Amino acid sequence: MGFGAQELLVFFVLVMPYFFATFGLVPAVARAKGRSGIEWFFIALFVTPLLALIALAAMPDRQREDERPETPEVPEFKWRKGAG
Repeated sequence: MGFGAQELLVFFVLVMPYFFATFGLVPAVARAKGRSGIEWFFIALFVTPLLALIALAAMPDRQREDERPETPEVPEFKWRKGAG
């Protein structure tokens, strides 16, 4: 009793990409966006990796305070009194 061609095809076409996305791709994308890779691994495990990736794509990047670019100071606009 061994694996036939159909079982191997199902394994490599369906099962392997699912595991690759759940264990590798979703946590990597989550960490790149500043989110917890472990939390998103469990979300991908219980929902699906595709829905988890769509949700991650819809979320804005989360940056740490020290990584945020400094905002340039905007000069205060002063109204002229008595103009007109």
